[in-house]
Amino acid sequence: MAFESLYVGTGAMRAAQGAMSVIGHNIANLNTEGYTRQRANLETNPSLDKYPGEVGTGVNMAEIQRLTDEFSRMQLDTENQKLGEYTIKSSLLSEVEEVMKEPGSGGLQVALTDFFNAFHTLANSPEEYGARSIVLSKGTALADKISSISTQLKSIQTQADEFIRLKVDEINTISDRIADLNKQISSVEAAEGQNANDLRDSRDLLYRQLNKIMNVTSFEDSNKNLFVEAQGSVLVAATKSIHLSSTSNSDGYQIPVNEASGKEVIVLSGELKGIMDARDENINKVIEDLDTLASKLIEEVNRLHARGTSFVGFDSVVGNQTVEAPGVNLINSGLAILPKSGTLYITAFNETTGDYMEQGFVIDPYIDTMNDVITDINTAFGGRIVASLDGENQFSIDAASGYKFQFVNGSTGDVDSTDLLLATGVNTFFTGDSSFSIDINEYIKNDVNLISSGRSMSPGDNTNALEIAKLNQEPMLNNSSTFGGFYASMVSDIGTNTQASSRNEENQDSLVRLLEQRLTSTTGVSLEEEASSLLIYQRMFQAAAKYVQVMDEVMGTLMQI
Repeated sequence: MAFESLYVGTGAMRAAQGAMSVIGHNIANLNTEGYTRQRANLETNPSLDKYPGEVGTGVNMAEIQRLTDEFSRMQLDTENQKLGEYTIKSSLLSEVEEVMKEPGSGGLQVALTDFFNAFHTLANSPEEYGARSIVLSKGTALADKISSISTQLKSIQTQADEFIRLKVDEINTISDRIADLNKQISSVEAAEGQNANDLRDSRDLLYRQLNKIMNVTSFEDSNKNLFVEAQGSVLVAATKSIHLSSTSNSDGYQIPVNEASGKEVIVLSGELKGIMDARDENINKVIEDLDTLASKLIEEVNRLHARGTSFVGFDSVVGNQTVEAPGVNLINSGLAILPKSGTLYITAFNETTGDYMEQGFVIDPYIDTMNDVITDINTAFGGRIVASLDGENQFSIDAASGYKFQFVNGSTGDVDSTDLLLATGVNTFFTGDSSFSIDINEYIKNDVNLISSGRSMSPGDNTNALEIAKLNQEPMLNNSSTFGGFYASMVSDIGTNTQASSRNEENQDSLVRLLEQRLTSTTGVSLEEEASSLLIYQRMFQAAAKYVQVMDEVMGTLMQI
């Protein structure tokens, strides 16, 4: 009986020592990310059945338990997905807002105003070289500003694509590590019957990281393996991981696909969702609106400019639009802007004598071809003016030696009513058709005297300069806003979206912090609680040691009898 008592005492000492080791492990991992507090669970040893009743045999440490709260953890996982989505979306939209904001004199609003004001200045002094140079300078600044904004926005989209590639790589790395941990946990728990607490902490942390990137679900099989999938696409199956890759969709944007099946992985939440929404919806909408602004600006300025007359007239001009099918009617010839029924006027004049010859060409775009127009021009001017298509099928007009020409009826002042010059890019101010491609026509860069300021052969005519200047106050084509108003609305919209996204992020962050606190109350390490438990087990150890000492003395006394 005395020896059994010693066994009880030493068992109690071992149990207390083991519990204190668990407490020490908790304290050591106080600041370890993903660590879950552990607890030593003690249980009584089987009793001995002796007369007059069962005799206790002490205590043992039955298991070391992880103190988890699965319900709170599931809530936190769900809200963390949303936080990941809102955070990265807010970051990308803030970059867009930074690009779009109006920094004093360097903004697009100012560039638009300066450009149209330059035509006002030209209208006051249509023959002054300096006024024409200002128009070129302000036009160049405007085109550069628009294309710069477009380039920066596309750069953010490219950055978003790179984020997706990086996140896909991160998903693959995490999946590999979860599969490896599955093997270790299964070995410890299924084979050996032990609790792989620290390994589970590592696996749970990886799952939470994966869950923040994209919408994933999981389940654990009987062998303690964690299976992970995203909308039916398996990422981890026991000890095997299935990788994702990123590829371009029909719009040229990166999307995640399952390497095994080649199918797109549907992303419903998480950081990937935030990246893709910002790229495909918000940023793309801003680029589309900027393209609308640029294309309408190009079209409306060019329409008026093509109808005007320059200070000196042309000796040669080449359009910048390709006539893909010059042998079919103009409507079906491949021109982006469709010509209208009307009359195209050209006046050729002798530079020495001043004599001029005007011709009007009635055009029906549903009947006439580009070849027909060229033939009519060449026939009418008898070699003074020669029209043709160059090697790239672009409309070209050249004057004979000693001649120049203007696109106007020299006698009546009538101008092109067909939009053929606009459609073919002849006598236009801008080139390009989008925010990315907008530029100044090369012939104007080379000679500002070719800027169309008038609408007649009369010196000092400022009619066209005034018409172009008035565009600043007129609604864009099929839009009630002016150019400046349209851009102001764009800036306002992105500001509103950015603020909304930022608010979502802040609110979601507060919710996640609350859920983390709730979870930590169960799974987190509290120094106060651990110190209290340590004191309890210290006292238990001391008492058990004292018990062993007393029983040793009893045995010594018995041995002396």
